[in-house]
Amino acid sequence: MDKMPLLAVLLQSFPESILLFSLGCAVWGIKLNFKKIIPAAAISAFVSWGVRALPFPFGVHTVIGFFVLMSLYAIFFKLQFIKAIVATLFSLGSLVTAEVLMQPIINNIFHFNKFSDAWDSMYLRIVVYLPMLFLMLILLILMIKFDINIVTLLNEQIRRKKER
Repeated sequence: MDKMPLLAVLLQSFPESILLFSLGCAVWGIKLNFKKIIPAAAISAFVSWGVRALPFPFGVHTVIGFFVLMSLYAIFFKLQFIKAIVATLFSLGSLVTAEVLMQPIINNIFHFNKFSDAWDSMYLRIVVYLPMLFLMLILLILMIKFDINIVTLLNEQIRRKKER
């Protein structure tokens, strides 16, 4: 399907995976532990690289990636099954949202018909992805700075109910 160059894995997929795992931890209020995030991200990035090279129909790599992320959340961060699913859905949802928000802008700037037009140039492929990673990083920073996560939101709901 997609023969991603190794440099793109290191400069695009690996940082993306770091952000995915960081967002998944942040949504549960788990302190970021890069001793766990970095190896999980490396495994995720390289599994994604391998799966993208296989002749699967479009979208299959996303389904496989979902199960890989979910499994790595369970293994590295000891998340229960449901929590791993929520972390995976949140982090991938954040990625998709960043792509949806940035893709029209990037397509307009670079005169692409579709985002995959950048795939032929390794450097362009990396550069056009940076705004999406930046949006995800902003979300992560805001979540950490303002302590926005499922646990604090649920505790706030419980507190409000008790006040009534």
